[in-house]
Amino acid sequence: MYLIENIYLIKILCQLSEYFSRLLPSVFDWLTVCISIERTYTLIKDVHFTKLSALKTLKLSRWIILIVFLFNGFITLHRPFYFELIDEPTINGGKQGHPWCILDFKSASWDSYENFINIFQLIAPMILNLGSSLFFLLYKIKHELRILRKNHQR
Repeated sequence: MYLIENIYLIKILCQLSEYFSRLLPSVFDWLTVCISIERTYTLIKDVHFTKLSALKTLKLSRWIILIVFLFNGFITLHRPFYFELIDEPTINGGKQGHPWCILDFKSASWDSYENFINIFQLIAPMILNLGSSLFFLLYKIKHELRILRKNHQR
């Protein structure tokens, strides 16, 4: 006997919770990348970053947030259709606890796609974050050295 007897409700809750538990961390990673890139852009603009530039980046950031949510939503949209509910295995074969929510791709191509997406969602934000941070540091060091040389020449 289950705590919630409606199997359709359990399946919908399973699909939604698993979908959003996959979607939200990847959206967070991509938004972190966007913040890192924006900070690098602001450093490059430096003194020339005016109020008009700030308004343009604010409008652009709204579009980027929407694009990040849509992009991540679309590339993980296939997942809810492949979740199945199975009964918790017991020794005597009776129902116990709650049903398990299992992701089961029926074909190898979907399994390959899922593996590619997992690797892409891990590697791409990491590379972009590292690249943006490295560029940020190198540009900042170059800028500080230029200021030191000017002060030293005086």
